[in-house]
Amino acid sequence: MARKSASDKKLDDIKKILFPPTRVHETVEGGEKVRFMIDYSIDNNLYAALSDLQEGHNDQACQNTINKCIDALIKVRDILEASMELDKESKYIMVDILDDHNEEEIATREL
Repeated sequence: MARKSASDKKLDDIKKILFPPTRVHETVEGGEKVRFMIDYSIDNNLYAALSDLQEGHNDQACQNTINKCIDALIKVRDILEASMELDKESKYIMVDILDDHNEEEIATREL
């Protein structure tokens, strides 16, 4: 078996963190055995948490979900060595999201 390159290992690690495999479980509901799947992916967990918040459910479970997603994204940032470069002359940091991830828009937002 061929050894994986460092890049392939990083990609595998990122995939496991962001999109772990779903798992099938069984339970009994109304005397009937029911199979169901649990999706552990970051995108669907964030979507579920957002749905809860939009419905007014800002409970501990929702907050825990968001915190676990943040922890996973921090692990991915570390794997990618994508630390934020700080400008020592800036007074504060604003947080925003790009509407479109193209290089042209990124370049126009940078000073």
